[in-house]
Amino acid sequence: MGSILPSLLVMPKSLIFNWESEIARFAPWLSTIPIMVSTGILMRHAEANVVLTTYGMMRNDIDTFRGRTWEYVILDESQNIKNMESQTAKAA
Repeated sequence: MGSILPSLLVMPKSLIFNWESEIARFAPWLSTIPIMVSTGILMRHAEANVVLTTYGMMRNDIDTFRGRTWEYVILDESQNIKNMESQTAKAA
């Protein structure tokens, strides 16, 4: 059986620690890594099951995120991309 790719979960910064806590509580077998500062860490944590990041990080470092293959990309609080002309919506 092949390995499962990591999933990307994008959300407002205020929800990062809540998601991390909820994943630990309800799916403790999943490893997580919050990415809020520098995506350079992303390449060093390829083994994480779930990468948690913010809309701002996704927008600012879209090339790094685009350079990875994801099992799933989940957008929490997706009203952050409702303006189709915004850089955040384009990054998503």
